[in-house]
Amino acid sequence: MRGRPSGFTLIEVMMVVAVIGLLASVSIPTYQRFQLRSRQSERTTMLEAIRAAVEDYHVRQGRLPNDAGGATSTLSLQPNPNALVTPQKRPFRVTSAPGDHWGDLSLIVEGGVYYTYWGSGIMAGTSRDYWLNAEGDLDGDGVTNLLARRFLYDGTTLLRLAGTHSSKCSWESDLPAGGGVF
Repeated sequence: MRGRPSGFTLIEVMMVVAVIGLLASVSIPTYQRFQLRSRQSERTTMLEAIRAAVEDYHVRQGRLPNDAGGATSTLSLQPNPNALVTPQKRPFRVTSAPGDHWGDLSLIVEGGVYYTYWGSGIMAGTSRDYWLNAEGDLDGDGVTNLLARRFLYDGTTLLRLAGTHSSKCSWESDLPAGGGVF
């Protein structure tokens, strides 16, 4: 007595392939968005780490790295890793290039970064004003994303103010318009 042959029919195999295709069409874009959000969180973390390193320098030295004499000192952070904005991870430079002060800061970055960071600052008397920026093109579409943060200190009080920009890019600031104390 012969039984029915075992195995899958063509219809069953086609249904499994269709279900796998449907799951892939939903999960792949979701995974890509998750990756972009994960990479995007780097900039907020790095800008805060840079701000903390500048403040650490100020606390230790009583000034910013470029002391102009008297009660005024400045900070210059040239684009790091470099001015080229790409979707690839690049090594972060911890030494100073000509005209900047990255090497003066107590900042250690392990691994590469997706964004380019730069900034400037000035200290006059007890007031300090820092502009820190992060720019990146995470998805490689040629449109850069810029986050600019301004940290204004009046003595020991930190005011956080939204910055401005004039570049052609998608721009985002998570700071309150008009500033606020925190």
